[in-house]
Amino acid sequence: MGLLVDTALRTKILAGDLVLGISAADVNTYVHGCAVELHIGDVFIPGSKEGRLGSTTAPRRNLPHCLHEGETAVISTLETFKLDDMHTAVVFPVSSVSFKGLLMTNPGHVDPGFTGALHVTVINMGSKPYPLEPGGRFLRALIFGLDTKVSTSGGTAKTVSAELLDTLSPDFLSVRKRGVEAAKNEVAKSVRTNTIVTYLVAPALATVAAAIAAIVTSSLAERAYSGRLEKVQQELTDLKGAERLEKLEAEVPLETRLLEIERRIDDVKAQKPSK
Repeated sequence: MGLLVDTALRTKILAGDLVLGISAADVNTYVHGCAVELHIGDVFIPGSKEGRLGSTTAPRRNLPHCLHEGETAVISTLETFKLDDMHTAVVFPVSSVSFKGLLMTNPGHVDPGFTGALHVTVINMGSKPYPLEPGGRFLRALIFGLDTKVSTSGGTAKTVSAELLDTLSPDFLSVRKRGVEAAKNEVAKSVRTNTIVTYLVAPALATVAAAIAAIVTSSLAERAYSGRLEKVQQELTDLKGAERLEKLEAEVPLETRLLEIERRIDDVKAQKPSK
């Protein structure tokens, strides 16, 4: 058994063997060293209803699709295999794809005699969205020549079925679901916090506001009393009653004194004969 190198691969591919779907213009680009590059063909999205884009009846063909964190897809290769009983293949992800976090669950050995496209399940394990571009390279195949023919053929590739898509989860480890739940929990926490603020902080603010209002009111009243007292003192001085004011100030509270003094002033004024 031996690994085929680029010259042998190109010769067979141009002759219509091993791998189909590679034109003469692309053969030197797609075949190099001892590998054949395979590209993105149809894209199937788990959870897609029949008839909807991404389903088995309407795969995403020639349309880009972005896989977000944790999302899955089934990709069929643009190229198809046409292996005979003397050749087998091993398929690996392209390294640049793996570095970006795209995990492929089922590439590997391709049986001798296998014909058709490969179907690979992929999961975006990266933190950033991964674009699946039509025709983008994502697999590399190594093809080996066998010393003798196998007794059983690899058969024809199976199509992607609705049962397969229903079996796969659209969201690996429920990343999106857990994200939505986390967002809901944060909203609920925020609502609870706002409720606590409403029932505890708001009354406290009202109490502080009332206290400030009382202080301001007291200050304004004090100024009013002071003004009234000065006026009374001036009028008593004119009426020769300053001594009585001093006595009242020592014995009676401020408001009561003011009321009494104002009453007595009025009495004195009423008794004093006009000139």
